[in-house]
Amino acid sequence: MKTTMRERQGRRSSWVRRVLTLAVATAVAVAGIGVAQPATAASEWVVSQDDGYLRISVPNAAVEEAIGPVSQVVVEGNFGPSHNWAQIGLTRSGANWTATYGPFDPGLYYYQITGDDSKVFKDPTNPTSVGSEPEWSTFFIPGESAALLADAPEPAGTIETLTYDSSVAGEEREARVWVPPTYKATGKKFPVLYLQHGGGQTFGD
Repeated sequence: MKTTMRERQGRRSSWVRRVLTLAVATAVAVAGIGVAQPATAASEWVVSQDDGYLRISVPNAAVEEAIGPVSQVVVEGNFGPSHNWAQIGLTRSGANWTATYGPFDPGLYYYQITGDDSKVFKDPTNPTSVGSEPEWSTFFIPGESAALLADAPEPAGTIETLTYDSSVAGEEREARVWVPPTYKATGKKFPVLYLQHGGGQTFGD
């Protein structure tokens, strides 16, 4: 059966439209996949679970980028008895160094990541910081015994920095002070209690 020139052109146009449609759909699908997959660096390395345990997963590629190839990675912090310094050893599992550790008592904890006992670097996925220790990050385990360390309720007021002379250390130090939203400066002096654990750190955010 013979086909006319118009029929052949119609079939060709239909075939071109199908190819173009398929190409556009494929491009959209590929673009969607690229957007849907988050970057590895965006995933938190140290995650506090509701049961007080820590889930730790540190990409080996990030470790090597920060401090070079290592044979051992630990997370060091105030995890020991009475919040003394201790280590959580990580195990190499595929592309990551991992561990699950706990449970932690309620409280504020700080940590750093260390490779081969001496190569220290900060967790770039945790924006918290300690002013006097740039490699440290913090995490908070909520609970009744740590209620005074929790974030201030709304309205939050303001956090201000003051300086004072330390007669024990013989130097000027800084302290963060939470000012409640109902406070009004009147020039009147109020009694203040300073609690210093003696380590000398200036805790930041």
